Amino acid sequence: MIISELRLFNFRKFNCVDDAPGLVVTFHKGLNALIGENDSGKTAIVDAIKLVLLTQSNEYIKPTDDDFFVGTDGLSSSEFRIDCILSDFTQNEAKNFIEYLTYEKIEGKVYYTLRLHYRAWKEGNRIYSELRAGEIDDGVIIAGKARELLKAVYLKPLRDAEREMSAGRNSRISQILLSHPVFQGKKEHRLLEIFDAANRSIEEYFSGDDEGKIILQTIRENLKAFND
Repeated sequence: MIISELRLFNFRKFNCVDDAPGLVVTFHKGLNALIGENDSGKTAIVDAIKLVLLTQSNEYIKPTDDDFFVGTDGLSSSEFRIDCILSDFTQNEAKNFIEYLTYEKIEGKVYYTLRLHYRAWKEGNRIYSELRAGEIDDGVIIAGKARELLKAVYLKPLRDAEREMSAGRNSRISQILLSHPVFQGKKEHRLLEIFDAANRSIEEYFSGDDEGKIILQTIRENLKAFND
């Protein structure tokens, strides 16, 4: 499945006029690139997707005051909405969302569509939100396993790459690998054994081999000089 369309209503800088979205973005299968000047709304698009789908790293993602459109008069909107359309489902993917999908049959082939409607609104000093699937007026709350399966892998900007790609079960690289079908449902995998063996060999080289100790000392001296 892919995100095929995103619509923003009163979300950040994208104002809703006469119930028309402030921004409509269409995506296609494969690589999609967002290109634009600073403050053109690229981050708003990515953050809108995160609000709707959430992420595999279970980040604390909640709407804030800054997400509500503010007009030239300085007044903030009391509600914003994000519509997200997912399509191109395989049969195996569709079975997990069957109660939420709409479909049409064209030339004997069934095409499934999942329409998600995320809404956030203010009541006093508090902000509430909900995610519904289906038609906008009578959609149903989406939860449980289906909600979990919607979560996306989000890689933070390159400036955070070293920290995010560091070793650990919760690192981004671990999430990408472990979400792959060949790893799911398996406590052990041959690739994990290969990594373990490689780690032990590297440790033995730098701790026991004279050549390795010389290289390690050189690295440490250079790092110390850099830090000083």
